[in-house]
Amino acid sequence: VSTQSTGDAVEGKQLVSNSALFLIGVPTMFLDTCFYYWIILSLIRTSQQLTLRRQTRKLEVYKYFFGVLGVAGILTLVMVGCKAYYQYKSKYGQSNSWWKIEWIFDIYWDFL
Repeated sequence: VSTQSTGDAVEGKQLVSNSALFLIGVPTMFLDTCFYYWIILSLIRTSQQLTLRRQTRKLEVYKYFFGVLGVAGILTLVMVGCKAYYQYKSKYGQSNSWWKIEWIFDIYWDFL
């Protein structure tokens, strides 16, 4: 039983070339970064307005939400780093157990 992701080879043939993955991936990452930046700036502006209006209960909720986003962002960076490490390790023959942990990354993104 094997799983087939976009860049995996199937019977010696690659489904999508690495350059196509790069051309699709970079604009997608840039767009995601712009959305996250926009959300964070909006949260900061809203928090400033709530502080000026002295709406402490709403401000607490926004601070909590900002903290949740921060934790999710840090966990995402850790997960991306781990995935890059294990892919590098398996590509250069240092480990042959990539398939044993690959499911963790898929489950993490579904959970998040």
